[in-house]
Amino acid sequence: PVTAGNWTLDFSDYSLPRLGYLRPGNKPAADTTTADVTLPITLEAVDALSYGNVTKSGGTPIADVLLDADDGGNNSATAHTDANGTYYLGVHGGGGTNWNVSPDNDNPALNGLVPFSGNNYLINGNTATLANFTAVAATAFLNGTVTNNGSPVANLSMQATQSNSSGPSTNVDGNTDSNGNFSLGVFGGNWTLQINYGDNNTPTNLIGQSLSYNVTDNVNITNIAFNVINSTATISGNVLDANNQPVTQTSVTASANISGNFYFISEQTDGSGNYSLPVVNGTWTVNVPNTGTNYASQTITINGTSQTANFSASPYAIWQASNFNSTQLSDSSISGANAAPGGDGIPNLAKYAFDLQPFVNQRQDLPTATLSSGKLTLVFNAIRSDVIYSVEASTDMSSWSATGVTIQTSGQQVTATYDLTGHTIAFLRIVVTLND
Repeated sequence: PVTAGNWTLDFSDYSLPRLGYLRPGNKPAADTTTADVTLPITLEAVDALSYGNVTKSGGTPIADVLLDADDGGNNSATAHTDANGTYYLGVHGGGGTNWNVSPDNDNPALNGLVPFSGNNYLINGNTATLANFTAVAATAFLNGTVTNNGSPVANLSMQATQSNSSGPSTNVDGNTDSNGNFSLGVFGGNWTLQINYGDNNTPTNLIGQSLSYNVTDNVNITNIAFNVINSTATISGNVLDANNQPVTQTSVTASANISGNFYFISEQTDGSGNYSLPVVNGTWTVNVPNTGTNYASQTITINGTSQTANFSASPYAIWQASNFNSTQLSDSSISGANAAPGGDGIPNLAKYAFDLQPFVNQRQDLPTATLSSGKLTLVFNAIRSDVIYSVEASTDMSSWSATGVTIQTSGQQVTATYDLTGHTIAFLRIVVTLND
């Protein structure tokens, strides 16, 4: 029972997980001013697990660290590490759901360590996904000041990122003080300094530089002058996947060289796959970088008016979606361009280029060369407009070159010819690459 008025219903992080359900991201609202209200509530059942350990760089476990998991606003889950630094998070995977798992950096045991950053994981139902977190001691600092047209910018969230080719990136966040100053604890390596566009408190009209630094342990980088500018227009649009459905909660980025300075902006798509990026006059490169789908970048010129840049999945991504299920799409060893799940040694990109089935052995259906009048000839159909077909020759199966190969086209049909004069043996091969 409640009294008359406006109410918001919240859910307990303690009781729902013990019943096997996730906490909804949205809090239902009700107005009981004039009458009773019935609220239909649908809870998502836990069907997968995210687990791992939180440790210091030497392997020492960190106990009682709160971890948060979020699937883009629909559901959330929390857990604490035990005495061994181990945690278990019940989540929902279904056919494949993106979850961001992030430790809480407010634990006193993390003082003096580089703050944790959240990592994204594609989790499928009935699976357990390992997500370990290692805290590293800060050995240097990036110190500087943020200004906008000469005036300091206070309480702006800044972020330094160190990319890791073998795993998730390391992000270090921190706010500017009342004088626009910031200090971010980092360690040796290459770091990129930008506005933290993932912070909900970041003003939506600000565009910041993207600065790169090579950090040496125990050597601070000081007097960084970080400039931000106010937007005068927008680049907006939507992102659709291979099934023509909106791609939600994914990053769309834009970058441009303005007056000799490199600027970068990043925003998330909303629940309908829409986005809006603040920009100024200039030539911007717009990308959708982190979906696993090969979206072609777009070059957008702003000259006083806002512009639109919509993104649809490439024909190759659509082919992948029609031939692989969600679990297979998340495994590049099965659905990747260089994978050959048919057991015939023919990679998926070649199967796509010649309209073959990825899981069927179809070596006999590939184009083959013929020898006539001292010339080696290869005839095939270049059926895909987004694929570049090239033909190379070799006399030793080691060194390949297009030199000496004559190409004739008639519609989609390509005829490649190589004169064997001066050679006792020769080979032809077709090289296919996506035209991004």
